[in-house]
Amino acid sequence: MVSIILQTLWQLPQAIPGLLLVLFGRATHHDSDGAFFYVARPGGLLAWWLKTEDPSGTGAGSWAITCGTFILCASDAAVTNQGLRAHELNHKWWGNVLGPLFWLAYGVAMNIAWLQGKLPLRENFFERKADEAGARAEVEAGARA
Repeated sequence: MVSIILQTLWQLPQAIPGLLLVLFGRATHHDSDGAFFYVARPGGLLAWWLKTEDPSGTGAGSWAITCGTFILCASDAAVTNQGLRAHELNHKWWGNVLGPLFWLAYGVAMNIAWLQGKLPLRENFFERKADEAGARAEVEAGARA
């Protein structure tokens, strides 16, 4: 528990929005993998925001966003999706490494992707690394099944 508190303090600039969404967004806590997973509940601010901001455009609810040590999930399915968990935990890992500089580094990575003619929000360095982690987790989960 002390470790996660220290991680949250180190990542405070990006953890504050996550903490506020958890506190005021009607979310259910799922503690695992050394992270705070929260699932949005209907009628709350978090559910509205996650539905409104779905980057996949599917509206399927199988997505999440990481704010510091808080992983905000659109549904219970998102919490149990091994690939998605690994993807979000990779973002948390980078947050632990870069701390308060994570958002700055993420912004630089988005601009580099844009200059390369790629989609800044989906094809930047951090998303590629997280996608790789998610793909590895899905392969490992498939091998265990």
